[in-house]
Amino acid sequence: MAFYRAYLLIPALIQALDDVDINVRYHTIESLGHLRATEAVDKLVEITQSGDFFLAFPALEALMKIGDSTIGCRIVSLLDDELLGDQVAEVLGELGSADVVTPIAQGLNKTDIANSPVRANSLVIALAKIYQRYQTEFGEGKFIADLTRRAVTEVGTQNLLDTIQQANPEELQGIALILGWLEGENVATALARLLSYPQLRESIIEALVRFGSSVTPLLIAQLDVPDVETRKAAITALGRIGSNQAVPALTDLLSADSELVMVTTAALAQIGDGRAFEALLDLLGHSDSAVRLGAIAALNSLGHPALPQRILQLLTHPNPLIRESAVKIAGYFAFGECIEALFNCTHDPEEKIRRAAIEHLPYLEDERVLPYLVRALTQEVPSVRAAAAHALGDIEVNQALPLLLNALQDNDSWVRYQAARSIGRLEFNLLSESEAESLKQVFEILQQLVNQDSAYPVRAAATSALGHIGEEKAIPLLTTLVGLEVGDGDIARAAVMALGRINSTDAVAPLLMALNSTNAERRLDALHAFRERGGEEAGVALQWMAAADPEEKVVQAAIESLSRMGTPEAIAALLELSVDPSSREACIMALASRNLEHSSQKQDYIEGISQGLTHLHPAVRCTVVEVLKRLKHPFASEILISALNDQDQSVRLSAVNALVYLGNRSCTEQLGILARNDPSAAVRRAAQKGLHQ
Repeated sequence: MAFYRAYLLIPALIQALDDVDINVRYHTIESLGHLRATEAVDKLVEITQSGDFFLAFPALEALMKIGDSTIGCRIVSLLDDELLGDQVAEVLGELGSADVVTPIAQGLNKTDIANSPVRANSLVIALAKIYQRYQTEFGEGKFIADLTRRAVTEVGTQNLLDTIQQANPEELQGIALILGWLEGENVATALARLLSYPQLRESIIEALVRFGSSVTPLLIAQLDVPDVETRKAAITALGRIGSNQAVPALTDLLSADSELVMVTTAALAQIGDGRAFEALLDLLGHSDSAVRLGAIAALNSLGHPALPQRILQLLTHPNPLIRESAVKIAGYFAFGECIEALFNCTHDPEEKIRRAAIEHLPYLEDERVLPYLVRALTQEVPSVRAAAAHALGDIEVNQALPLLLNALQDNDSWVRYQAARSIGRLEFNLLSESEAESLKQVFEILQQLVNQDSAYPVRAAATSALGHIGEEKAIPLLTTLVGLEVGDGDIARAAVMALGRINSTDAVAPLLMALNSTNAERRLDALHAFRERGGEEAGVALQWMAAADPEEKVVQAAIESLSRMGTPEAIAALLELSVDPSSREACIMALASRNLEHSSQKQDYIEGISQGLTHLHPAVRCTVVEVLKRLKHPFASEILISALNDQDQSVRLSAVNALVYLGNRSCTEQLGILARNDPSAAVRRAAQKGLHQ
């Protein structure tokens, strides 16, 4: 109410901009900024151009608060003002659109930029902010990058390079971003050196990858620097570029420390050059298990024709680490040459090798698989029995279930855990009616494990399996577990997720109970469960969480879940949430980022969003306009035209800006009417800009 009364004072405040007392004018400008008075934009722009720094500076701040994006072209010339240049760059970074990118970028080209009215780094930050806004809102950051690339000369590029040493972290981020858009050997050299800056590595790698194989020699040179993280970044970039020029240098690194070797094997896997084959084979006996796994993954990706025969030889190697690695490769590919040797490995004297062989038996199409699993489940040591229980999850349900029933009663907790996990993976709809009778016994044993097992992980796995096979019958027990905060909460989490998979209204009440838990992790579990369920209750529950939960991560997860659902209830919930300014942008992004493959689906989705144009709250209608703009779909553009007649000026302004951005030519007549007659000066300005574009 107080804000509304202040809003009524805007006309009087605008008149006060002509007061004879400069202090009155100064404080009036500040007040208009706080009120976000779009009606005052024209007068404020005039003040910025008046040459009076005392008033021009607060006028620029007020314009930034008001947020009228149409002013960019009107103030961009002030970049050359000795007193205002940096402030103008800041305003353009916040409000500027693509039409100010070229003059901002050209500002970098001055031969004596150190004495320029605006610092190079201020221009850099402005360009970076415009890019980020276009990328986030429209997915069109490349457009800003292209405009910048065309505008920046060799002098401008050198000016950017010269600013690196004195730049602060934010400026460095912007410099790295813009350098990634430019070309030239000096740019690539500078980018390679910037890999030593931890906060820049991700963006620098992206930029270097865009250069392609031409930067391979520069990156190879970085492999010799002392800093390990810089070397890892260079290796990562080489892998993503995929140039086989790098293979010899990368292969030489396979004898380095484990941390470096793991990154190198991943890079060699991406490049896929057969010259690395022998060096990768040599790693199969490495003492570090992570290195061995990396080598296995790389060899799998190479697809070398000699791999089956070499692995067959290694299955009988004296080194048990090499045999274990060979088993994992042979089992993954199910090489025909290696099948007999794999079965032999189930009798290996080394426990780890027997375990690996048993784990991979389901990949083989051989009638001996089931008997070997039965033998392992009844005669082996606990770790191998557990591997067999895990493997049974990939066997046909009618064969696996009786064996898993026995494994649930094993005296080793890890075997019971794997058995319960495997039961949760079986497809019980494939059981015949007579076979389904055995589920009753499984259900009873799982209940006992949930209530009585001494190992919390077993109880959690049994809880999940119970929901999988018991469905509605399991709800009473699962309900009692929702608030059971023992064993790191794994049992409660499993119960909540199991309830989310049960298609019954009886599951809603315990899920709502979890939704009100004092434990943020449990609320997140309930959120994910509701998302899986879908339906009207899910939309209401997720909306409530997004609006009321005190944890930011829960709020964000609720919004993301509503986006994934994409149902009419979820769309309505996201639109309702956009009333709150703190969650508005997140809701817009959630609604605009949903990918739909078929045009009919997208049209239905757009139709659902457009229902929000009848909402009572202008903020919701503005959200709808913004989402329709970001969707960039012809049907969305048609709907946007109707928003030009909205009774609220903020909605009309949003609609004008959206249609102008989209380049819609079918609304020229309506824009002309608004440019002449709209009661809002901001709407008139935006419409005029659209007509002259």
